[in-house]
Amino acid sequence: MLFLNQLNKEINNETDSTDEIICRGDFNTVLNNSLDIISGNPHNSETVSHLNAWARQLNLYDIWRLRNQKEKQFTWTRSNIARRLGYIFLGKSIYNLAIGAIIKSCAFSDHCPVTCTLSIDPRQRIFGPNKLNTSLLINENYINTMIRHILAVQEEEI
Repeated sequence: MLFLNQLNKEINNETDSTDEIICRGDFNTVLNNSLDIISGNPHNSETVSHLNAWARQLNLYDIWRLRNQKEKQFTWTRSNIARRLGYIFLGKSIYNLAIGAIIKSCAFSDHCPVTCTLSIDPRQRIFGPNKLNTSLLINENYINTMIRHILAVQEEEI
C-alpha cells in the first residue's frame, strides 16, 4: 500500500490528469483472486482492494483484462505458484486506442512481459513526462543483458 501511495503522489506531481497516462509494471499483487491466480494461495483481500481502488481513483484501466475478460494467464511463476502481477494500466482517453494486449512467454525469467499495441497516428506527437535512469546507460553489464533480452523477444515474434 505504501508503494501505491507513493506512486499516486508521483503521478499527481507529474500531471493534472491521468486521462493519457500509461502505467506499467510488476505490482506484486493481483487485481482479482479468482481470475489472476492460477495456483497458490489467494492474496490478502485488503491489498487486492487497495490496488483496485488505486486504479479506480486514477481512472486507469487494466488493458489486458479488458481484452481478455475471463482468461487466466500468469506474468509470474515460481515452483508451483503462478499469478498475474504485471499490468499495463491506460488512462480513459487512450484505452480505446489499444488494439491488442498479450502476455508473452519468456524463457529467461520468472516474469513474463505484458505487451500492448496502440493504434496511434504516426504524425501525432505524444507529450508527457518520461523518466529514464540514465546511469544504466553506462553500465556495460546492464546494456549487454538488455541487448540479449531484446534479441530473444524479437526471435520469439518471428
